[in-house]
Amino acid sequence: SGNTTEENQKLIGGYFHAINDQTYNSDAYSFFEGWKNIGTLYTWLYDTNFANYLYAYNSFKTMTESIKYMNQCGVELAYIQGQHNLRPQRRTGFNQLKIYLNGKFMVDPNANYDKLVNKYFDNYFGKGSKKMKSFFDELVARMDTFAVPYCNIYAGVNDAATWNKTELENWERYCNAAYDLETDPIIKENILAESIFPRFLLCSIFGNTYTSTAIRTKRINFKNDCDSLNITYTGENQTYNLLSNYYSNWGIN
Repeated sequence: SGNTTEENQKLIGGYFHAINDQTYNSDAYSFFEGWKNIGTLYTWLYDTNFANYLYAYNSFKTMTESIKYMNQCGVELAYIQGQHNLRPQRRTGFNQLKIYLNGKFMVDPNANYDKLVNKYFDNYFGKGSKKMKSFFDELVARMDTFAVPYCNIYAGVNDAATWNKTELENWERYCNAAYDLETDPIIKENILAESIFPRFLLCSIFGNTYTSTAIRTKRINFKNDCDSLNITYTGENQTYNLLSNYYSNWGIN
């Protein structure tokens, strides 16, 4: 395995694309192709935006493609680092789906992605599955349009130019409808956790588009739900990436 800074840099590609994508990750592809016949490969990949934990990061399908390629290269061990330091904080942005998919593809690299996604949604979101799948499909389609800089694992994606308010409100409505369809408290909590991502964007980067009364109510409800889900961090750094900083700025402490 390679350990030099130069070699590691070649692996810092956009994880919105598979590591063997010769258009977007040509350096990483060349690295694997060069090393696979020389020695044992151990890989350390990334699966989230470490500066923005409450945002979705579009490595859902591409990471499974990377796992399949790593298997073809004879990789001995693969570590895929996501939001590793959150317990007991609930994850949003469909991060639990990533854990499920990565685990399944590590066991069977030739698994069927679409079948696994559908199975996950039916079981994890229950009666709200169709609404949540619509949310997910629209989200992935939106992120597929992102330019390469936004694929970085520390990309600044918290701006109004990146997201569409109407779209975010639709995704929130999907979550609300799914929540109302389900009666199981565990599944309702699963749905509530996924609502945090679009609601956080609406409360933060689009806060000035609402009336003062409407945004205050929206932010208080958001805080209450985050408290119930133990969501306190917005990024990997647990000293600086605190939701409480937002609450202070919003005047809802």
